Amino acid sequence: MDEIIVKKDGFAWIQAEPLLQKGLLHGFSTRLGGTSRGFYESLNLGLHVNDVQERVLKNREAWASALGFDLDKSVWGEQVHGSNSVYVTKEHCGRGARTFASTMPGVDALFTNQPGIPLVAVFADCVPVLLYDRSAGCIGVVHAGWRGIVAHNTERTIEGMETLVGVKRENLQIYVGPCISQDYYGVDENVKRRFEDAGYGKNIAERNGLHYIDLRNCLAEALLEFGIARKNVCVSTHCTYREETLFFSHRRDKGQTGRMAGVIMMDWREIEK
Repeated sequence: MDEIIVKKDGFAWIQAEPLLQKGLLHGFSTRLGGTSRGFYESLNLGLHVNDVQERVLKNREAWASALGFDLDKSVWGEQVHGSNSVYVTKEHCGRGARTFASTMPGVDALFTNQPGIPLVAVFADCVPVLLYDRSAGCIGVVHAGWRGIVAHNTERTIEGMETLVGVKRENLQIYVGPCISQDYYGVDENVKRRFEDAGYGKNIAERNGLHYIDLRNCLAEALLEFGIARKNVCVSTHCTYREETLFFSHRRDKGQTGRMAGVIMMDWREIEK
């Protein structure tokens, strides 16, 4: 399944064709179109890096406006490389939107069945996952770093969506977004063993004394084994490390870099038109 790059007002963001549905807003930002400088040039959306906060807020406001969602209704998680998720309601609107201190604490995944709430997570090599069950009227976003993948945090999030909202995994449309590719993700023996113990051994290649892991394929295969239909999983072909003009990369930039963001929101006003 394909992705498209949308360009508007100097910004560019990536969308997955399966999620281009009436009443659903989604996108994964690039680094283009913002006001940040230096290491963070230009659309840095992370408040927890050493960028000028005013520039980050200006970036967030402009990016939200370009995509068509209200920044002050959006919800952002703390992202601790864990497996916890949280069910989001309108009471949470604005959490993390303008201050890092107000993010939803201790979570790497958010989901809701309430319209008009943009769910957002930030990335700079880790795997973004957007989820949508139209029948149940539920969306989710997952920040899947390597620790989250070996802890199966996307699957745990789906289980929460099933329990609390009535999602059916066979109905889910899932976008596994831009992340670091296997060619650039070399890890040590300890991390390799963690992946092997989690059942991902066949997604590891050996080269020059390092072990190179295919994060997105680990996740995609896990989703298929979990009962997600192959036709419902769109896996990005973009590499955050290789495509320097489009993306920040924590590994390529040795930690001194900005963050992209993935967002998803249901807008039932569009469905009712």
